[in-house]
Amino acid sequence: MHTIGRMLLEQGDRLGDRVALHDAHSSLSYQALSASAQRVAAFLVDHGVAPGERIAVLMPPGTAWAAVHYGIIAAGAIVVPLNLAWQAEELSFALRQARVSVVVASVASRGRPLAARLIEALATPVRLDGPANAPPELPQVRLGVILGDGVLPPQGWVSGEAMLHHAPTAATEARVRERIAQATPRTACCMVYTSGSTGRPKPAILHHFGLLRGAWEYGRGLDLTDHDRVLVPWPTFHVSGISAGMMMASLREAPCWLMESYDPAEALRLIEREQITTFLGFDTTFTTLIGQPDFEPARVRSMQRMLLATGPAVYDRVFQAFPNLRIGMKCYAMTETCGPTALVYPQCTDAQQRKYGHGTPTPEAQIRICDPHTDAPCATGVRGEIRLRGPLLFEGYEGMPEQTQAAFDAQGWLRTGDLGWLDEHGMLFYDGRLKRMIKTGGENVSEREVETWLEERIPGVNLAQVVGVPDALWGEAVVAFLEPLPGVALDAAQVRAACKGRIADYKIPKQVWIVSEAQWPRNEVGKISKDALVARALAERAS
Repeated sequence: MHTIGRMLLEQGDRLGDRVALHDAHSSLSYQALSASAQRVAAFLVDHGVAPGERIAVLMPPGTAWAAVHYGIIAAGAIVVPLNLAWQAEELSFALRQARVSVVVASVASRGRPLAARLIEALATPVRLDGPANAPPELPQVRLGVILGDGVLPPQGWVSGEAMLHHAPTAATEARVRERIAQATPRTACCMVYTSGSTGRPKPAILHHFGLLRGAWEYGRGLDLTDHDRVLVPWPTFHVSGISAGMMMASLREAPCWLMESYDPAEALRLIEREQITTFLGFDTTFTTLIGQPDFEPARVRSMQRMLLATGPAVYDRVFQAFPNLRIGMKCYAMTETCGPTALVYPQCTDAQQRKYGHGTPTPEAQIRICDPHTDAPCATGVRGEIRLRGPLLFEGYEGMPEQTQAAFDAQGWLRTGDLGWLDEHGMLFYDGRLKRMIKTGGENVSEREVETWLEERIPGVNLAQVVGVPDALWGEAVVAFLEPLPGVALDAAQVRAACKGRIADYKIPKQVWIVSEAQWPRNEVGKISKDALVARALAERAS
């Protein structure tokens, strides 16, 4: 299965009526998923979509989304998943930047008027990065499709029912199969926007090989089999939801459940009712699940495997809460690598490496640690910038040649902007973002190092987030936000006092704020926004 289209055809023929996907309202067998995707592809071909054309999708996870996502790829086009939280101006910018010509949108999701926002975006002129005097322009979209029960599409738009139930001619069916056959492993198939931690999000061009290989390695790291049952809580406009979610399960022939958006109460019900064995998430995914008032270990006895994009403290809590959990896999992954470049594989039996490490390189990945200023390789155990090389890497940022060139060093290694080190066994240890290294009083402080120390050494701390804020005396001041364990009352002054004499003075937070789980500012995938924490710290200090 060298391409995603060939995977669809092969699995549809071989696995037939076995269920591949579930959502809250429907399910699809492998054969039905393949047939539905081919109908979508045929609809696009009959509407003049050419190979390589960009098609934006503003839809929540579900069986309809899966058919559209795979159908676009089967037609030889490039799918551009859009963030469901974006407003009209952000959507307009993305449509212009990615040179989208066709859009597909659901009417709404969880109270968000998706189609209305997209229609507004098409009438919202925006200016791309470029000459300051360049006039704002509208996206150049020629076809729009809107999905929703009983919805009358606006003038010029096509009904999603017409797309999902398109009846192609034999000639069109042959053209779809021809396009599937013409795709190569390096053919671009997806354009995923980065999280935008620095400036605007950038559209990374991903290929069949990277997505398929990444999904396969996720499954290998979890030791996933066709007897497993996978719950995917992640959105599908990020590479994790695509590769580590539906595609991982498909390649391992395991049924998966797609959540329209993550709801911990609903996740707990699904785990118990469907006897879910495999789950994926970030710190907040697990803390909110375990924190449910009706959470009991007996309700999650089916759980055996988890992808844990978490810190060490949450790692321990997860193993305490799930009595039959066998594999807690950590990894190192990013959009620009189509998935993971390092995984803690099952054969790793060292408890400390499994808890603190982020894996050894996947078969196609090369990892080195470099001095970020000189590009010189660092010795074993020395912290530096994580750099990557290999066939998994993306094809560049769409329409951004300067940014693409700047992403690589002179020897072709991807500059990740992440800090870390490699131990003598080749295990990678991630230590936070390079730009998040706090420079305080002439010393460098790793945010991640202080967070881990607070979570492990201060009793009652459930989750710690450390940031640097501008400071007249120190240049930057180390400050911390702490979420206490349920039923624990933390005192900021006592926390600071407990740090004295146990970590270097310059690492001790100058200020500590206690927050509840509900007060964390989070992005769409549940990650805590450190930019928002910096803004809050500045506001608190100014008040």
